[in-house]
This record gives sequence, structure tokens and C-alpha cells, in this order.
Amino acid sequence: MSRKLYKYQSFLSFTKFYPNSYIKNVAHFSNWKELNDPLEGYFRTSLYNNINELINEKNSVKILSLSKGYDNFPLWAHYASSRKGVCLEYTIDDDNLPNDILLSDIKYGQDFPSIDSDNDFRHNAIHVLSCKLFPWSYEKEVRLFSFGDEPFVSNPAIQLTGIIIGALAGNENQKRFRKICSEFTYHFSGVTPCFYQGRLLDQAPFYQIEPIG
Repeated sequence: MSRKLYKYQSFLSFTKFYPNSYIKNVAHFSNWKELNDPLEGYFRTSLYNNINELINEKNSVKILSLSKGYDNFPLWAHYASSRKGVCLEYTIDDDNLPNDILLSDIKYGQDFPSIDSDNDFRHNAIHVLSCKLFPWSYEKEVRLFSFGDEPFVSNPAIQLTGIIIGALAGNENQKRFRKICSEFTYHFSGVTPCFYQGRLLDQAPFYQIEPIG
């Protein structure tokens, strides 16, 4: 089954990773410690004999954080420079992901996750990193977890299929974006992404995207 998931970014982040990442259709995974939740990775347990093994396994995991929609106003504001940045559309074929990459919807709760068994350190690490406190639920987050050594992952099951420019990007950023679009057209390796302009509306659904010709 394929799912469309979204990554919100500022223009600065987009242009930083563009040459080595997007143009080669390579997804960038981060260490969980680089994420913005100060309580990321916290958990509760009464099993202390193998706690170091669990922590080491957790520290080996890399994460690509995505969201379920492109019309999430708080995410545009927090991660994409208040609708002046971009939103990347990834199509994930979760039936064909390699064994060292897992897809998980984030579960939101009122407390840290609990670890009750120390039989499977990888399973426990994914469980911990798939749980966040309820105030983050507006993000509607879905995560890809990688257990490889490299932060850049190229796999046909993870395809960049669309790029949406923010509704308030302004003429200067729109020109820069269109220049990048033209470079994609000639140099993109893999599936060529579609390009869209975001538009604000004064009635529901309040946000729409239009193809850029």
C-alpha cells in the first residue's frame, strides 16, 4: 500500500539539502536527538539490567519525520516559515520498504511510553520513538525509521513525488523556486516530482494547491 506523506521545510532547509538530496531522490534521516521535542525518547521502565543495550539501540535509530497532510496550518507556521517555505510530498510504498526501514504512525498520550520487556531492544526502541506527549498531536506525525549507518537513504519505496510552494512565499522565493523546478525537470533522477503553488481560501477547505506549469 502506498501513502502520501509530507515534510514541511523553510526555503533555507530546502536549498541546503537540494543539491545532494532531492535532485538524487535521496531521503535525509536525522538522529532522534536532533528533533525539536525536548522530551523526545523519554520512557519509563522497571527493567534496569539491560538498560544500556536499549539506550544504545535507540541511539542507533535515524528518523524521517513526516505528516499526514499538506494543509496543516500550524506546521506551515512552525516549520515552513509561516507559509513562505515549501512542503515536500513523499509517496511511501510501505509494502516494499527494506528490512532496515520501518514506517510507524506516532501515538500520542498523557505520559511517557513504558517498557515492560527486555527481549527485543529494537522493538522497544521503535516503541519509545513512536510515542509522544499529547500536546504534539496537531502534527499528525508519521515516522520512517532507519537502522543503517548513513543519514541519506535512496530506495524506490521512498519517492519524492511533489513539491508545494507556500502560499505566502512572495515573488523572490517564487522565482527561486521556479529556477529549482527547471533544474529538477532536466536533472532529477527517478520519478520526476510535480510542482504546486499553495493558495489560501476564505472558506473551507481554506487551503488548496494548484499545479505549476
